[in-house]
Amino acid sequence: MQLSKNVTRARRMSLVVCGVTAALMLSGCASGETPTAAPTSGAGAPSSNATVAPRGTLETPDTTAESPEKSTRESPYVCDAGENLTFTEDQAVVALMGSCGTITLSGTGITVDAELADTVKIGGSENSAGFTNDVKDVVISGGSSIFSAGALTSITVTGDKNTLFIDSVKKIEVGGSDNSIMSLTTPDSVSDSGKNNTIQ
Repeated sequence: MQLSKNVTRARRMSLVVCGVTAALMLSGCASGETPTAAPTSGAGAPSSNATVAPRGTLETPDTTAESPEKSTRESPYVCDAGENLTFTEDQAVVALMGSCGTITLSGTGITVDAELADTVKIGGSENSAGFTNDVKDVVISGGSSIFSAGALTSITVTGDKNTLFIDSVKKIEVGGSDNSIMSLTTPDSVSDSGKNNTIQ
């Protein structure tokens, strides 16, 4: 009899525990998950300066930005009045329009076709510069280059094996060797301190 009472008591305790557990589970289902507070500082905290774009929207490109500066790779490139240009890229081919300032060639195998300029400086080697109109001054320090233009004020050549074709020039100074300068008119002044130069 005593054993039967103990078994009965154990069964009752088991039922009580199950009942309490079930009650707690039902209470959790009814109220949902316990909410957690959003962090207010540290990692994970929302930033007051952050801007979040709504879903389904796309960024609109900025159409107010200024257009990029013009490039001498444009053909032809139009000089602003008196604009100075320098070309250093080997084998570059450039067409110029307008009244340029100082044009400088300092690479190898550069070709420039232009209208007119104040001054032309040619360094490097095997470069070519042709002008359909007048150029004030030309200075050639490189070698094996070709230059042509209309009327000039002065020509200064210190390099070697250069060839110049011009309509007229007032002053010529040559200090290099094996240069050839051909003018349609006789220069006012000629100075040749080099060797084997031809001035016609």
